[in-house]
Amino acid sequence: MPYTANFSERFYEKLGHDVVTELIDLVNHMDLAYRTELRDQNEANFQKFESVLRAEMAALGAHFETKLARFETKLAGLEGRMESGFASLRGEMADLRAELAVGQATMLRWMVFLFLGAVLTVVGLG
Repeated sequence: MPYTANFSERFYEKLGHDVVTELIDLVNHMDLAYRTELRDQNEANFQKFESVLRAEMAALGAHFETKLARFETKLAGLEGRMESGFASLRGEMADLRAELAVGQATMLRWMVFLFLGAVLTVVGLG
């Protein structure tokens, strides 16, 4: 964007219109050169930043993949331990069921024995 300066008429009288116009053109040319150089530096810095960012993201992705693989391995081990624990629990529950069945049969025998004893007592008294 060219620079437009409004100088006093006295400035123009002292230096002349040609010199002032040439001075403004020089300032505009320097401004354009500095802007172009700044834009080029910014683009170069952005390219460097982008390449570093991509490298860091790739490293972070690889690190994440490693951590995820370790987690999956630990999870698989935990699943195995849980399955063996559940199998053990199922076995214990089956044993408990068998003990309860034996206990029920024993209790039933005692109930029949006591019932017969009570019936025979009542019949004997009657």
